Amino acid sequence: MTRGRQINRLHVVAESIVGARAQFVEAMERDPADRGLDHATHAAREAVRGIIKDGPMQRVGEVLARLDQEAQRAEWQAERWEQTANRFDVQRAMHRAQDDETTAVLRHAEEEAARVRAEVATPLAAEAEREGAAYLATVEAETTANARLATVGQFGKRKARDAHRTATEQAQAARSHLRQAWEAEPPRTPESLPAWVGQISAQWAENEPRVSDANQIVETARAKRAAT
Repeated sequence: MTRGRQINRLHVVAESIVGARAQFVEAMERDPADRGLDHATHAAREAVRGIIKDGPMQRVGEVLARLDQEAQRAEWQAERWEQTANRFDVQRAMHRAQDDETTAVLRHAEEEAARVRAEVATPLAAEAEREGAAYLATVEAETTANARLATVGQFGKRKARDAHRTATEQAQAARSHLRQAWEAEPPRTPESLPAWVGQISAQWAENEPRVSDANQIVETARAKRAAT
C-alpha cells in the first residue's frame, strides 16, 4: 500500500478481483493499524524469507524437482515394461500356436505311421501264421510217426520206419525254410504261434520301405517339435 497526498494506492497480487477483495478484507480484519513503512518492509521480508536464494523453499523446490524427475523416469520405465509384457504376450501366443501346430503334425505323422505299419504287417502276419502252422503240423506228424514206430509190431516196423523218416525230413525242411525265410527260430508249440507271428510280422514290417519312410517322417516331426 502506498500513501500519496491525494490518493492512497493498494497493490494486491491475486488470481482475480474476488481473491484480491478477500485478501484485503482479511488483512483489514487481522491488523487494521498502519504501522509505517519500516514495519511493512520488515513484514515483507519475513513473508518472503522462505523463497529467497538458499532458503527452505529452494530446497523444497529442488526436492520436488527431483521427485518429478524420478516420477517421470518411473512412468517411462513402467511404460517400457508394459510394452515388454505386451511383446511377451504376443510371443507366448505365437509359441503356443507353433507348439500346437507341431504337436498336431507329430500326432498325424504317428497315426499315419501306425496305419502304414498295420497295412504292411497284416499280409506278413497272415503268411507267417500259415507257414508257422504248417511247420507245427509237420512237427506233430513227426511226433506221431515216432510214437507209432515205438509201438508198432515187427511186421509193420518197416512201414512205420519209412513214415517216420518221411515225417522227420518234412519237419526238418519246414524248420529250415522258416529259419531262412523269416531269419528266426520257428515256434515251439501251437500256443506260442500267435506271439511268434506278431513278433515276426512286426519285425519284418519295420524293414519295409513304406514303414521306414513313415518312421522317418515321425522322427522329423518329433525333432521339429523339440526344436520349436
